Amino acid sequence: MARLNIRLSESKKDQLKKQAEEEGKSMSGAVKEMVEDYIGFTPSGKLPEEDDLANAYQTLWTMSDGGMIEIDTVESKVADQQNTPKTAVRRRIMRPLQRRGYLNLVQMVDAVYYEPMVPLDSRREKRQQKRRDRAERLAEEEMNALDAAELTNDSEAEPVRADGGERADSTGEADQ
Repeated sequence: MARLNIRLSESKKDQLKKQAEEEGKSMSGAVKEMVEDYIGFTPSGKLPEEDDLANAYQTLWTMSDGGMIEIDTVESKVADQQNTPKTAVRRRIMRPLQRRGYLNLVQMVDAVYYEPMVPLDSRREKRQQKRRDRAERLAEEEMNALDAAELTNDSEAEPVRADGGERADSTGEADQ
């Protein structure tokens, strides 16, 4: 595996460390995930609900190693895996995966290829969930800060008797 060195300001490094810890990751793991988001994804997103499509997609992703696979190779492999006639694979497996955004059909001069993709919905859902989590965390921090401020203000306020009467000073005389 290759090593990569990057330069960040101290504040950015601290932010990265804090967020990575909140998500239960190392800084290195967080950076790797960002790189995967930038250049390509692994099938860590939402898989198809149907078992046959999910299994085929996982197989294709493994076969592709992040690249493209010739269509004939794909259909042969999936037919063997699914115990389905090769002539039915395109209609039953490949087209549904393609329509849902799990595969991209790429036509080149020499051949036709499938390129496994992580569906846009999975990427969008992942980003939206991160935003919701961050907003909830910030809202909770704000509420905690407001609660702390109220406690501080309450402790500085004049005590009031429960019966609504006047408070007596230390000499026993009532305030006027």
